Amino acid sequence: MAGGAEPPKLVELAFDCGYDSQEAFTRAFKRCFGMTPGVYRKRRPAGRMRFRRRIDAETLAHLQEVLCMEPEIREIDSFVVAGVRERFDAETKRRIPALWDRLLALMPEIPHQRAGTYGLCTNPNLDDGSFDYVAGVAVERVDRLPEGAIAESVPRQTYAVFRHKVGSPDLHAELQRTIRWIWGTWLPGSDFEYLGGPDFERYPPGFDPGKPGMFVDIAIPVRKRA
Repeated sequence: MAGGAEPPKLVELAFDCGYDSQEAFTRAFKRCFGMTPGVYRKRRPAGRMRFRRRIDAETLAHLQEVLCMEPEIREIDSFVVAGVRERFDAETKRRIPALWDRLLALMPEIPHQRAGTYGLCTNPNLDDGSFDYVAGVAVERVDRLPEGAIAESVPRQTYAVFRHKVGSPDLHAELQRTIRWIWGTWLPGSDFEYLGGPDFERYPPGFDPGKPGMFVDIAIPVRKRA
């Protein structure tokens, strides 16, 4: 803690997060993180937690209901996505669902499709928070793309893959909360560092946010910290 201050007591954290007892808070925390708050404090270096987002009751509820907290670390082979691209920032990213509507209109004209659709994030600008977003479908090869479509190659890399279990039809808002947690909480406190992209969302064949049991895989390229 800054200035040598003592960390807050667990019972105080429990009340701050909206729980009526330390025991209820500990049970919820352990379901989310796989360990008790006390063990978590001992295992996480203080220097990596300075920029972590506050974990409140709303965040804990979201994580318990929709997100597999510990990612699968694995190699993913290179692939190519064909679709539509637009640049967004913090103010304009609410328009991402409209980009998916454009993709759906073009999909019947994209040849050589493979199973699964992707949302790629590329070319981030850390100064202004802008990034390119591609809504697309995986393809075997690229030729005769319809007007307005582009192709983007994703190299073979090691990824941290999180599974987001869809909890409501408002998928965009749900994913934004999950993505904020991955970048603001998991990554700074993990043993991995970000490789610079592209990172992506993968939607399984037949994806429909209104159907029960739907999920999205979120993959970010990482490597072990030195």
